[in-house]
Amino acid sequence: MTEAAILAAARLSPLAGHLQPRLLASDASAIASPDHHVTFAAATPHSAVVLALSPTEAYTSSLHGEVFGLVVAALLHLHEPVTVPPDCPPLYTDHLNSVRFLETYSAPSASTPTSPPLNPALPLYQWLLDIFRRTPNPPIPTYTQAHTSDNTPSALANRLVDHLASSSHAPHPPCLSLPLPTFSFPTFVLHVPSQGYIFPSSIPSVLRDLATHVHVSDTSARPNAVLFRSLYDNHPAPPHPYTRASSAYSALVQLYVRSSQLDDAFTRYRRFGDVPPACHFGCDILETPHHLFVECPHFAAVRDEAKDAVVRDTSVLLQAAKTPLPSEVLLHIACSLFSDDAHVWPQTLSHYFLGTVPPLPAVAVTQGAELSTRRLLSRIAALWHSASIRLVARIWGSYKRTLSPFPSHLPSPLSVPPHLAHLL
Repeated sequence: MTEAAILAAARLSPLAGHLQPRLLASDASAIASPDHHVTFAAATPHSAVVLALSPTEAYTSSLHGEVFGLVVAALLHLHEPVTVPPDCPPLYTDHLNSVRFLETYSAPSASTPTSPPLNPALPLYQWLLDIFRRTPNPPIPTYTQAHTSDNTPSALANRLVDHLASSSHAPHPPCLSLPLPTFSFPTFVLHVPSQGYIFPSSIPSVLRDLATHVHVSDTSARPNAVLFRSLYDNHPAPPHPYTRASSAYSALVQLYVRSSQLDDAFTRYRRFGDVPPACHFGCDILETPHHLFVECPHFAAVRDEAKDAVVRDTSVLLQAAKTPLPSEVLLHIACSLFSDDAHVWPQTLSHYFLGTVPPLPAVAVTQGAELSTRRLLSRIAALWHSASIRLVARIWGSYKRTLSPFPSHLPSPLSVPPHLAHLL
């Protein structure tokens, strides 16, 4: 019935083929706005037809259109051959993946067609292969480069079907719309509105994708990304780590983390989609900078070591101070510097990895002691800032060494002639 509808549309199509003899061609076009729309065109020397995928199939893409175009071209050749057997005409397409798929699975030695992982066009490919088997001289899918200015037969054919498909998105006159075929499906197939039909081999991957989408869409799973600087300590950062240190690694990591350029898993997932967004170290949570630097148990020992050091150094400063300060309050802040504490951090979460310091307590000073108190508070803020950025650099360096796919480059041992070996 579907094939009859396609052939009827081709007979009623006012478009002329305009292809050279013994050629077939197909192409597709997809737009996302104002409405999602996928069109595909097929042409023979006798006729040409443009069709569209049903607008209710919101999950379709240009992939479906490309393969559907091949189906239509092969169907036209089956019922009105452009060559006589045993000559097999070329079917030109600019969709290289389809050509490679069909070269693999249309070979006589190929077993029952299976799909590469997550191939949503498998039913269309199976339909196309079935048409090939019914055709005495099936067309040969042949790749041709798109959008060229060549005047070769393949380039002219591709230019024609590309123009037909890309110029048919207007609602008037509308193209005949077809749903994706389901007659080659197994008896029972899952269907997800956002994903379409899910074949058994793809169920685990689709379930992982859906779970990831739900996790990423849940704002409660992500720390607050808006930082209100006015709520934190306003002492200037110490200049030494940024202008005088022999190594700039801590400052470099700060540049990346403050500009949201660290390539943690969640950032890479949002921007490139090349890795899962969950923590690389087995935590069932998004791998954000806050998780890596504050929560991840993989770096708990490093954080505890840094916490002990900053508490010790803060105690030394307080004991040597001539002006008394609320030591218990300051030491409590130092203990909570690298962990979430709603009583210490203004936005409830620790942001030490951004170089921020919790607000220091307001201290009433007597006449003559104000300068020494300010100096002491400035030293404490500088100590906490330096400890914070060093810890961030240490954790990030460990993270990159753990996940780096490249072996460490060790200098090769020096080789000298035997008569100079005593110099080593």
